[in-house]
Amino acid sequence: MNRKLLFLSATAIIIFSIYTISLDNPFYWDDEELVVNNYVLRTPLNFKNYFFSNPIPQRPVVTFSFALNYVIFGLKPFGYHLTQILLHICNTALVFYIANLTFRNEWVSVLSGAIFALHPIHTEAVNLFLGRSDLVCCFFFLTSFLLYIKSLDAEGDRKKLFYYFSLIAYVLSMLSKEIAIVLPFLIIIYDRVIGRREIKISLSRFSSYIPYFLLSVFYFVFWYLILHGSNLEDKKNSVLNFWGGNIYSNFLMQLVVIKKYIKLLLIPAGMSGWYEIPAPGSILNTEIFISIGILTLLVLACIFKLREESLFSVLWLFVTFLPISNLIPIPGSMMAERWLYIPSVGFSLFLALIIKNLESIVRQKNNYRRFVSALLVIFFVLYSLLSYARNLDYDSEVIFFKNIYDKSPSSQLARSNLGLAYLRENHPDESIKILEPLAKEGKSPFLYLILNNLGGAYEKKGNIKRAEKFYKAAAKLKNDYADANINLGSLYMNLGRTKEAKDKFNEVIKLDPRNPHAHYNLGLFCFMEGRDDEAIKEYKESIKMRPDLADAHSNLGLVYYRKGLMDLARIECEKAIKLDPKYPQAYGNLGLIYMEQGKEDMAMKNFKKVLEIDPKNSLAINYIKEIEASLGKPQRGSK
Repeated sequence: MNRKLLFLSATAIIIFSIYTISLDNPFYWDDEELVVNNYVLRTPLNFKNYFFSNPIPQRPVVTFSFALNYVIFGLKPFGYHLTQILLHICNTALVFYIANLTFRNEWVSVLSGAIFALHPIHTEAVNLFLGRSDLVCCFFFLTSFLLYIKSLDAEGDRKKLFYYFSLIAYVLSMLSKEIAIVLPFLIIIYDRVIGRREIKISLSRFSSYIPYFLLSVFYFVFWYLILHGSNLEDKKNSVLNFWGGNIYSNFLMQLVVIKKYIKLLLIPAGMSGWYEIPAPGSILNTEIFISIGILTLLVLACIFKLREESLFSVLWLFVTFLPISNLIPIPGSMMAERWLYIPSVGFSLFLALIIKNLESIVRQKNNYRRFVSALLVIFFVLYSLLSYARNLDYDSEVIFFKNIYDKSPSSQLARSNLGLAYLRENHPDESIKILEPLAKEGKSPFLYLILNNLGGAYEKKGNIKRAEKFYKAAAKLKNDYADANINLGSLYMNLGRTKEAKDKFNEVIKLDPRNPHAHYNLGLFCFMEGRDDEAIKEYKESIKMRPDLADAHSNLGLVYYRKGLMDLARIECEKAIKLDPKYPQAYGNLGLIYMEQGKEDMAMKNFKKVLEIDPKNSLAINYIKEIEASLGKPQRGSK
């Protein structure tokens, strides 16, 4: 086997061994907006939706990748995580080949690929579906850059083919994430630094660059039109909301962030899914002085000392850092580890060159050479262990937000999301302990979410009065907040206040006609009132939006059962069980269907399954007694 292929195969196996523990991680945090509740994925061939009904309309390529996942895997997180890992493997291969073509040194290529593959800073991009845009963008970004390099040495039609495909990949990278806009500058830097070609201010010399810059202009126009043509008011309004309240504070905060990014690249410890960056009071701040010192040293090194290869690597790092620098504010966060995914390519190249130079120094000294080799093994083993350990922080929603909370206990985001995570994992007391003080502070921009989740926690504890109070407060604070109204409707339905409940669900559907939970609950109403055809319609509408709702499938099966459509009823209940193997109602409904069909043994099996999950289920106990009493007699059926 060729050595390059051997390295890439070994690297792929190591990456899989590190990240395989993430394959079963559930959806959480922004995964709901990007995947679970993203109805664009349900119609993957309706390309118009990618631009106008998409949570990230300026990144249609990323949404299309989620749509492909949905077609193949539905809403099973396994397939989405597998795609993230495969993308990271592909990007590692691209880094290897770019290093090989740039430095013409197999050892540097191997080191660059290995550093990129194993660096712990990449765990966020690979684990969180928020990082899909970084992974996909990097794939097309590196592909475009690699094809451009190959076009330089090619001739004739082959040269044109590489060049045109480079342009296509560049467009796809921009439609994956905005950071790709810096690629033309990297191409010029490569030509000047690595190719050592003179750049003359003439149209003929820049002819190969012009298409890249024209595409960049078209992308800017697209980005502006698509963002302002969408309904994403919050994102539009936040584009020029400077962190710290003004451009000066924003600049000082970014100097602090630079120091943190460099520290994370050099020493990947103390990582977090969220960073709180306090605004420095003035430029007379220790962290700012350190950042300015680091930047000054690097600039001086670039000007006077660095060789061409090292200069190119450092410039890659800083050019790709510019779009994530928040000089133009990025909505949502001041810094994120996943944003370093593309800049880290430059770091990987630079570190590989340093290691190669050290190895050259001790080449003639065998004892030292063995020592350096041992250090390299320890280095990569340590990277692998740190990456594996960091993956464990993404194992569940509670673990993920507990990690952020432990590092930033004052963070409103960490506290509110940790409270929600405890609620989802059925720990209402822990949820209340976190959320109630936060609600009393009343400072969070997401107070309506906190109040709604508090209502959910109190409802789980059986304190209906307080639950209603918090649901109402959440709905009042944000009139178009569907979840609070749905929760209120469900609460009223359980209390027998059917008219109020129905009004709430209809109100939600007016605000959001595609809300699956509102349609599901209206289906329950129609079923209870004997309007089976309307119930079927509502359940199907709910399933159309959320095919993973086991309740909707099970209850649709029950409607079919009542209408005498046994085969359809059985299919829906089996779908519910497949989605949730521990769902007793689905097994109970399937038992009823088999009883009606005279299949007592199958009915008995399903009712016993109910008792395995819920040993005190009186309905299942009674049906089992009925079947036992009727053994050997004509089946009477039971409704």
